[in-house]
Amino acid sequence: MKSYIKILRIIITVFFIGFILLPLLNGFFKVIPEFEDNENRAKQKSPKFSLSTIDRYSHQFEDYFTNNFSLRNNFIHILHRFEYHFFRVSPAPEKVIVGKDGWFYAKKSVSAYKGDNLFSEYELHILIDELKARINWADEHGIKYYIAIVPNKMNVYPEYLPNNIINISKFKMYDQLIELNEQYNLNIIDIRKNILSHKNDQHILYQKTDDHWNSLGAFWGYDQIMSCISEDFIELNANPIDSFNINLEIRKGNIANLIYATEKNPEHFIALNKKSKSVARDGNKKGYSVPTGISEWEYELVKVNSNAPNLKCLIIRDSFALQLIKFFQEHFKKLVLIHGEWEYKLDKDLIISENPDLVINIILESELKKFLDFPFQKTVKYYANRLRTSNEQFELIKQKAKKNNLSIEKMIILESLWLFHNTYDDNKRVDLDYYRFLYMSQDSLQHELNNLSNELNLSMEESIDSCARKSYLKYISDGFN
Repeated sequence: MKSYIKILRIIITVFFIGFILLPLLNGFFKVIPEFEDNENRAKQKSPKFSLSTIDRYSHQFEDYFTNNFSLRNNFIHILHRFEYHFFRVSPAPEKVIVGKDGWFYAKKSVSAYKGDNLFSEYELHILIDELKARINWADEHGIKYYIAIVPNKMNVYPEYLPNNIINISKFKMYDQLIELNEQYNLNIIDIRKNILSHKNDQHILYQKTDDHWNSLGAFWGYDQIMSCISEDFIELNANPIDSFNINLEIRKGNIANLIYATEKNPEHFIALNKKSKSVARDGNKKGYSVPTGISEWEYELVKVNSNAPNLKCLIIRDSFALQLIKFFQEHFKKLVLIHGEWEYKLDKDLIISENPDLVINIILESELKKFLDFPFQKTVKYYANRLRTSNEQFELIKQKAKKNNLSIEKMIILESLWLFHNTYDDNKRVDLDYYRFLYMSQDSLQHELNNLSNELNLSMEESIDSCARKSYLKYISDGFN
């Protein structure tokens, strides 16, 4: 009996070690085919090793290996299929909600559906100023600026949601934006009303297994956008629905595919194709630098049409705008679409470079609070990462740090702050974290911190927080007076 137990232990040990080593061995010998990544991520490149970047290489390689080790997608595939097919639950509840009758939803849309993430009064003040500033800046440059809000799938087809997703409020962020537009004329285009008016037509407007609208849903979005912008550009008129054929094509929905549920939920996707031949074609790209996380093919898209009115349109887009291209390319001499990296900011340098007649910022309903993402947090982090990962910039940082008798990390922080101020000095938008960051990083403010700490017997952390709050409240007060 003992010998059998010993053999069993050996077998289990060998199996366990083999299982642990399997990804490493398969990475070298490629015996087991790799499953495709279904997370819609740009493929990460392996970091290059050099003595000059050895201090950053270990962190870069750890991040690369965690997301790219051999058989990673195979293991995820097996786990997700097991959880969904045997228990009919979402194996990725942080990303996917399994609804009724084969409908799937993106978890990130829940708050916008429930209405529990409304803008506060203060946020609405900031939002009004932000959107007014965008419109005014565009007007000064002879450009019309519009925001088109795409409704979430949940708010169009809530009847297929599971019973545990409860609508708390009928009043949503979307409604707040529409009210602001009525009061302040912010050039916001309400796509939702046109979508809902056609929801019960013959075909669905959002696919059951995908988070996006289909070609027909996009058409009604395009129809509403054209109706609004034609008030400023009278030569623009939307093509009627009967100028397109409705076809069906088999595709995998992005939401169901995240949990490997497409085989059990096959779906025909609705596609609209123009009955007459289009003269629109691909145009020459300017070749902008492609940000990390965006595929090269999708960052910059250009269409030209010799038969269209002599207008140039720039669309700052996300994935929802892809279905709009076939419609908009018929109306502009030149159509440029730039992926906005899901930040929805006003890229002044890009707009000046393109010099369009109009700019349309396409934004999904659940992303509306991105308009309040102040440049400081993301921009300073972006500059810091760029300084760390660029060999040339990092060498300059090391030289400056040595010259100023500072640590490299301290020099990166100061350089990032300088880049932020240099870029956003004309329209600084900051928050409490910005002032905390200043007091933690600027030597010139240490005297104020030390005085407060000694006077009130506070820790340095408490002093930083107190000074930051005082500066932030003054900033808010000055902003409203």
